[in-house]
Parts: sequence; structure tokens; C-alpha cells
Amino acid sequence: MPELPLRREWHTLPDGTHLSLLTGGPATGEPVVLLHGGGTDHAWLSWGEVLPTLLASGYRVIAPDMPGYGQSPPAAWPSTRPNLSRALAQLLEELKLSSPVLVGISMGGSLALAQALEHPASVRALVLVGSYGLAQWSPYHQLAVGLARLPTGTGGAHTWLARSPLLVRALLSTFIYNHVALTPQLVAEVQQALTNPATAHAFAQFQRDEIQPAGLRTDFRGRLPELQLPVLLVHGDRDVGVPLASAQEAAQRIPEAELQIFGGAGHWTQRDQPGRFTYELLRFLGRLAI
Repeated sequence: MPELPLRREWHTLPDGTHLSLLTGGPATGEPVVLLHGGGTDHAWLSWGEVLPTLLASGYRVIAPDMPGYGQSPPAAWPSTRPNLSRALAQLLEELKLSSPVLVGISMGGSLALAQALEHPASVRALVLVGSYGLAQWSPYHQLAVGLARLPTGTGGAHTWLARSPLLVRALLSTFIYNHVALTPQLVAEVQQALTNPATAHAFAQFQRDEIQPAGLRTDFRGRLPELQLPVLLVHGDRDVGVPLASAQEAAQRIPEAELQIFGGAGHWTQRDQPGRFTYELLRFLGRLAI
């Protein structure tokens, strides 16, 4: 991680769960909470391209590693979406943030959605990037049901992948279509993340709980009209993890929604096209200040 005006803090939730988070910017700055996705993700992996510009623009940024991801140890409880949502709500309450903007990618998007739906007064706006929670089914759903129930062991598949930069690059190319963005540094960072068995275990728990034969457990489509706040939806038109149609439907259901479609981008939109993503994020945040 390069030198930035960031610091790493540790917070202990009421149930004893320890969370690591990256934070920076002025204490009086508008708070922006960045929520990473699942898989091998963590705060810096998802938001490393975004943090410098947010800090330079005077925002107060908070980017937690959820339990089992990045530098946060696993929690005593299963890593399900409701449990992660409860942990996020407790963290935001402890930090005493004044109605932050929540920015979430994939799994993190579902946590942002849940926070806004269950604690509407605690959130000023949402930015949902390739967000989970907007569909009834996953792609190739029945296959996904079977894969989610395979034994995980100690993350053997992740460890096997981590041995080869070529395999990691091939994996990333299914999420990032901009080859310029597939830098050796990013490949190395993902390789390192793949060696964390706690992350493999946490994400396996999440998938096993979410991917049910009758559909995805977290499906917020019916509740989207309840969102009475500005929402920016960012979605790559080549996203194979969350189909574009899900975001388009969500934009129709959310009263104050704006949808920005990134042509040629995959699931990891902010890594795929960081320049445009940062521009759209700052434009949205600036509009909130008017």
C-alpha cells in the first residue's frame, strides 16, 4: 500500500468482533464509507484507486475490512449477510458518523442497501457498484448452488491459484476487461489476498447461506421503493456476476436513482475504469452538497 494520509485503526464491536479499517481525511469532512466485496476482496483492494482522490477532495473516508477479510480476523459468528449487516450497523454507531454516504461494491453493496433500509436516518446517500441484493437468481444458479456446497477445507483452491500470476491474471480478466488496469501490482495484491484462508472460509459461508435452491436469500427488489435518498447505481455492461438488467430494474424501482452504465467494464468497475468511476463518484458527492 503506497504512502497516503491514511491510518489503520482497530475497533471492537459489542460482541467482541475486531475490525480493521483504513481512515483518513479531516474530522470535519463529509464522511464516505467504502464497503468492499466478497471473494478475495478487502478495503484496499477495492478502493485503492479511489482513496487518493477522495482524500485530496477533502472527504473523510472510512474503509473497513469486514471480519475474515483483509486484516480483520474472523468473527465468532458465521459470515452471513445479516450478520455482516449487523456488524456494519454497530461500527457506524460506534464511529458516530453524521449520515455518511455508503459506497459498496458487490457484497458491500448489499450491506449498504440493508443499512439504508433498516436504519434510514443513518445514511445520506448510496453508491451501489455491481451491487448484490438486486436479483432473485445468480447466473447459472443451480450450478452455483452445487458449487457453494463443496467442502472448502483451508482454502485450497485459493492457495493453488495464488501460486501462479498467470492464473490470477486470467481470473481477474473475468472481472476487469481493461487490460491496462491489470497491472503487475494488482495481480500481486490479489495473489497475496488469495493466501488468506480466513477470507476463503468467510466467503464460502456467505455463498452457502445466500445461494439457495429457491433463489438468492438476499433479494431487496421488493423493498427498493422504500429508499427515500439519492442513489447512484454504477454497473459495467459486461458484468457476468450481476447482470446489467438487475441494475436497470433497480433504477426503475428506486425513486431517486441514477444509473451510470460503464461500457466495456466488468464486475470490478472501479478497478476496470478508475478514471471515469472517480469522476462519477465525485460528481455525485458534489451534487449532494448543493
